[in-house]
Amino acid sequence: AREWNVFSMMDGIMKNDVASALRQLRILVNNSDKADAAIFGNILPQTLRAVRLLYQARVCHEAQVQPSNASESLAAQFPSKPNICREKPYTQRTYMAAVQNVSLGRIEGCFQILADTDAKLKGALPAFSRIETLEMMILEMANRIHRKAPVRSGR
Repeated sequence: AREWNVFSMMDGIMKNDVASALRQLRILVNNSDKADAAIFGNILPQTLRAVRLLYQARVCHEAQVQPSNASESLAAQFPSKPNICREKPYTQRTYMAAVQNVSLGRIEGCFQILADTDAKLKGALPAFSRIETLEMMILEMANRIHRKAPVRSGR
């Protein structure tokens, strides 16, 4: 199912396994008779869902609470769909593990990368081919999530 391939693609990004993420992207685009339908009907919406869940997991992490035990007031801060507090335990564990070392600022950067990718695919920003634009999205997201803090000199 396409949803599984998108989940696997995002899992590759979160685990810094870019090769796996790119492989899943190619499966999604190459197995579709209508690439645009796959991109706009599945890849972008499911990627947005994943980034939203990543954000929500980070909020739970900072509140030092598991999504399954979150207060009603915390759960109410999230949209009804997706809402990590209402997701399956496996999904909750996956996202909570993924955000251990990912700041809200880095997740915010992923939202921006996704918005820019959408604009490029729709012709609002300069871009290369559709597949290259999506590949760049994966590379940029992985870099944003996993880049090391710059080394500071003793000055």
